[in-house]
Amino acid sequence: MAFNQDNYSRANDAIAAINRQAGNDNKFRRAIASWGAWGWLVALGAALAVGLPLTAIRTISQPRTYAPQEATKATAAQTQVAALGRIEPEGGVTDVGIPLGSIVAELLVEEGSTVERGDIIAYLNGYREELANWDLIESQIAEAKQQLQTDTQSEQARITAAATRLNTTNAPQNSTVAAQAASVRRIEVEYDRAAADLERFLALYNQGAISQQDLDQRQGEVLQLQEQINQARATLSQLQSTRTQELAEAAADLQVAQADLQRTRGQNQLASLQRSLDVAEAQLESTLVRAPQTGQVLRILTSSGESAIDSGQGGGTLLKMGNTRDMYVVAEVYESDASLVKPGQPVTVISRNRAFQDELKGTVTSVGNEIFKNNILDDDPAALNDARVVEVKIRLENSEAVASFTNLQVDVRIDVEPAAGSSGIESSDNEFSSNEFSSDEFSGDGFSSNAFARDRETNAVQDSE
Repeated sequence: MAFNQDNYSRANDAIAAINRQAGNDNKFRRAIASWGAWGWLVALGAALAVGLPLTAIRTISQPRTYAPQEATKATAAQTQVAALGRIEPEGGVTDVGIPLGSIVAELLVEEGSTVERGDIIAYLNGYREELANWDLIESQIAEAKQQLQTDTQSEQARITAAATRLNTTNAPQNSTVAAQAASVRRIEVEYDRAAADLERFLALYNQGAISQQDLDQRQGEVLQLQEQINQARATLSQLQSTRTQELAEAAADLQVAQADLQRTRGQNQLASLQRSLDVAEAQLESTLVRAPQTGQVLRILTSSGESAIDSGQGGGTLLKMGNTRDMYVVAEVYESDASLVKPGQPVTVISRNRAFQDELKGTVTSVGNEIFKNNILDDDPAALNDARVVEVKIRLENSEAVASFTNLQVDVRIDVEPAAGSSGIESSDNEFSSNEFSSDEFSGDGFSSNAFARDRETNAVQDSE
C-alpha cells in the first residue's frame, strides 16, 4: 500500500486524541494489551484498513518517552484552583416550617420582604379563636385583680380599726389603774398614821389622861380608814381585770381581721387565672409563625388559605428565607486540590451565563472537613458528574450585586500560594495547563467560561489517574 501523508497525519491525530481522552498514553496500550494477541491483530487490521503505515503502528505499541517539558509540567507549581460553586445567603437558605396539615389563615409577607428575627410572618388556622380565649382570660384576670384590691382594702381597714381599739383600750386603762393604785397607797398611809395615833391615845387613856370618848373617836377613824383601804383595793382589782379582758378582746379582733385578709387573698382566683392565661398564651403562640432569623423572603411555598406542604421531615414548609445582606459562594473543590485551599485566599467569581456582568471578588472563609459526591453539575457533557469534592465557603465583597441570585451556579478561581521550592516553570502543553491564562481566556471584563470548564476537566482527569 502506498504511503499516504494525509492518512498518516490523521492517524497520529487520532492517537493523540485517544491519549488525551484517557489521560496518558499507557492507558490505551494497556487496554489493547488486555485483549491479548487478538487485540493487537484487531488494531493492526484497523490501521491497515485506513492506510496507516507500520511506523505509526509501532508508535502505538511502544511506550512513550516523555519530553523534558512534559516532566516539567508534573513539577510546576499550581497557583490557582478552579471549581464550580453556587451562591447562597450567609448561613444558607432556611426553610420556615409549620405543623403538617395546618392551614395558613393569613400570610403577612411576600417574596422579597425583609423581616427581623421574631417578627410575625403568618397566622395559622385557629388564631382568632385562641386570641379570643386569651382576651377572655385576660379580662377575668383584670376583674380578679380589682376584686382582690377591694377585699384587701376592706380587711386592712378592719385590721386598722382593731389595732386602734387595742391601743385606745390599753392607754386609758393604764391611767385608771395607776390612779386607783395611788389612791390605795394614800389611804394605806393615812391608816398607818391613824393606827399609830390610836396606840398613843390608848396609853393616855390607861393613864387617865383622856376620856373614853376621845379613845372611841380615834378607834372609829382607824376602822373607817380600814374600810376605805378594802374598797380601794377592790376597785383596783376590778379595773385591772376589766383592762385585761378588753385588751384580750381587742387583740383577738386584730388577729381575726388579719386572718380574714389572708383568707381573702387565698380565695381569690387570680393565681389559677394566671395559670390559665399561660396556657392560653402557649396555644395562641402555636398559631403564630415567627421569622427564625433576620433576612429576606426568597420563596413562598404555602399561601393564605392553603395547607402546609410536606417537607419530608415530619412537618410542612411555609417559605424559604435567608440573610441576603451577606452573600457567600459555596464552591465544590476537587479532593486533590483541597489541601491547596486555605482561609484568607483571594477568589474571583464569574457567571458563565452572564447573570451578572462584572467579576466578583471574595475571600475564602472556611474549608469543609467532609469529602462527598459533587452536587453542582457542569453543563459540559464531557465533564465528570461523579467527582469527590470538598465544600469551600467564600464571602463576597459585593453582596448587593448577587442578593437576588440565590443558588446561581458560578465559576470560581481561587488564588492559592505556590508550593515552597517550586520552580514555577509553565508547561508548554496549553491544553492541560491550569497555572496561567492563555490569550483567548482572559479579556478586559473577566475570565472566559471555557477556561474554567477546561481546568475543572483537567483536574478531574488528573484525579482519575
